[in-house]
Amino acid sequence: MSPAIFHPWVREQSLAAANQLRDALRQWPQTLFVLAAWALLGALVVFVARHVDGDRMGLVVEALVRRPAVAVLLIAAVGFGLVHAGVRTLRAEFLHGWWGAIPVGRGAQLRALALLGLLMGLGFAAVLAGALWGLAQTADLAHRWFLPALQLVAIAVPIGALAGLVSGSRGAVVASERGSDRGRGLPLRDLPGFGSDGLQSLSRWQRISALRHWRSAGGAWQFLLLGLVIPANEARASLAGFLIMGIALIWYLTVLRTGASVIGRAHALLAATPLAFQPFARATARYPLLASVIAGIACAPALALQGAPVTFLVAVPTLLLALTALTLALAWRYSRTPRRGDVRLGAELVLLGSIAQFAGPLVLLPYLALLVHHLHVANRNP
Repeated sequence: MSPAIFHPWVREQSLAAANQLRDALRQWPQTLFVLAAWALLGALVVFVARHVDGDRMGLVVEALVRRPAVAVLLIAAVGFGLVHAGVRTLRAEFLHGWWGAIPVGRGAQLRALALLGLLMGLGFAAVLAGALWGLAQTADLAHRWFLPALQLVAIAVPIGALAGLVSGSRGAVVASERGSDRGRGLPLRDLPGFGSDGLQSLSRWQRISALRHWRSAGGAWQFLLLGLVIPANEARASLAGFLIMGIALIWYLTVLRTGASVIGRAHALLAATPLAFQPFARATARYPLLASVIAGIACAPALALQGAPVTFLVAVPTLLLALTALTLALAWRYSRTPRRGDVRLGAELVLLGSIAQFAGPLVLLPYLALLVHHLHVANRNP
């Protein structure tokens, strides 16, 4: 029997994609709902893009084009980080995951890693090119920087992707590099209701998972984005409020994502254990809801420092609680298929945001209808 060209993981991914496509066609009402939501998002993006001053943002791109060495270094560094992390994670899966016991040749593994690196590099280049093209459509002076910027992307991305592929394919990897729970340490002190007995251990699991993700710089890109959007010439009080609110929201989103992830992992771990929905829901809702309350309390004075109206001081904490409830409801409903839950969450947030643009506070009615529906389905799931 001739050796396989690629690792069987490639075949596994193609079969999984085909199964997801068939599942989407079989559940066509939900698929149409998701497509309609993303179509609304596209319409909103086009509407917003028509009111954006592309020349002002183009000045940043033009400044980078005038310093090609700096631009190439920045783009290559980002490409290196993306490809290196992806290749190294897949290599750890080959060595220590489900594929660790399968006799697969070294060449097949390397070719699979190279294929992943190639696809990630092409995807990164496509995102940059699409962003530049979209910005060029809103700028009158795009001819100054558009083509040179594309040339820099074409040079920098292959350099960074190749370096990331070579670096990620070499050296030792350990099983702890897989997953999102990297990081060290435990909470400084225990909280009531977050013990290690019974279902309380699920809340503690969520807390430790979020803490380790936070300590391992899991939100580093979010802090980078926060730094990029800091307004210039801002008063000290307003700037302090902006930073407090940004840090609080980044921490809250970290807790919310890891908390929803733990729900899916806990469901898989306890699949053979008879467990009622209500106790499981109470145990896994405690920490995300606490995080939303803390973030809301932190955002209120931050908004006050920025001179926001009083209604904002109430609206923002309420929105955080609403987002937490919807995220948890979808995580419980799609505990067996977390990725589907993530897609559904994004689609429903887009849909609700679009309705809020036209209906204002009346968006509460479809929100409650969706929330009750998800909780009802989750309660009926075995």
